[in-house]
Amino acid sequence: TLLEICFDADVPLKERAPSEKERFYEKKHRLPEPSCRELATLICQCLNYSPGERPSFRTILRDLTQLQPHALVDVTAVNPDFPVSDPTVFQKRYLKKIRGLGEGHFGRVSLCCYDPTNDGTGEMVAVKSLKAGCSQQLLSSWSREIQILKTLYHENIVKYKGCCSDQ
Repeated sequence: TLLEICFDADVPLKERAPSEKERFYEKKHRLPEPSCRELATLICQCLNYSPGERPSFRTILRDLTQLQPHALVDVTAVNPDFPVSDPTVFQKRYLKKIRGLGEGHFGRVSLCCYDPTNDGTGEMVAVKSLKAGCSQQLLSSWSREIQILKTLYHENIVKYKGCCSDQ
């Protein structure tokens, strides 16, 4: 596919868990853009979240044919200025605590609103906080639990959204 060509035969997000991919698309994140402006524009059009606004296959072929004169290195290089957004990394400053939900083995669990745009449209999330001054063993167990949560994908199980390592 076009994306595999631009990403050196790697399918973008292939290493991500289904829940991470779902969050990526829910939040309408974007993949890194190639440094070739014309190709970046074409990919952006193809990855439009509104299917009706995506170009037809014929249009894509025409545009790719017009790109052929560009040097292959220029076409496939990823723009280093484009920030790679990881949908599973949260920033603590955007979490607003609503109330405590309880305490578990690793620490407190709170209901928070994650609102990076600060416009009141944030998402309600349960935040599990690690106990202060915890042992390396507890930290290791917590990390293992996160890895397990990442792989779970079922409508009746709490969905792993991400991790915030801010202190």
